[in-house]
Amino acid sequence: MKEDVQQYKTNNVTKIVIIAVLCFVVISVQLGNILYGENSEILDFRKEEKNRLEFAISILKKENAALQKEYFELRELDPDTRRNR
Repeated sequence: MKEDVQQYKTNNVTKIVIIAVLCFVVISVQLGNILYGENSEILDFRKEEKNRLEFAISILKKENAALQKEYFELRELDPDTRRNR
């Protein structure tokens, strides 16, 4: 009887260990696909695109500020706009 209980416990522990190892392997494979698979290339492309667009935005903001400055300077020099004040 004790041998049967001991064998039952050993079988349960063995099953739990096998299931844990399989879960670890599956999770590792999925994580590897996320980090190094096809999707990681897309992620890298999106990061590069984001950096490129942020750089373009900063350039456009500077150009916009310069054009607004020029616009307001020209508006102050225009005699028609002075009458409206």
